[in-house]
Amino acid sequence: MKPNMPTQTLWMLLAEFGGRPTVPLTECYHHLGYPSIKKASDAARDLELPVPFYRLEGSQKNVRLIHLTDLAAFIDKRVAEARDEFKKLHNLNPSQKRISENDRSDENSDNNPGVRAAG
Repeated sequence: MKPNMPTQTLWMLLAEFGGRPTVPLTECYHHLGYPSIKKASDAARDLELPVPFYRLEGSQKNVRLIHLTDLAAFIDKRVAEARDEFKKLHNLNPSQKRISENDRSDENSDNNPGVRAAG
């Protein structure tokens, strides 16, 4: 993928947040792994957030904003790390096929005699 190309994650975040390119930390903290707004705000205060944030006017009272491209890049990076770890734990190499949603749906299709329809 080319740098700065929108990812599916970015499109999904844009849909979730109504097409806004930036969202307050108070609305997206859960995507960063924080269980509460307080924990996320504390991390921001201590400059420990895993993504950049900014304030429109620089005032300490203005809301902390996160750009969705940064949030999407963070999520995509964590997913890539999790997939690599999964492959290592299950001794998979890149040439081995991963089961996709399409493969799973094929297993449950009417064309598969080993699967009976419910009902």
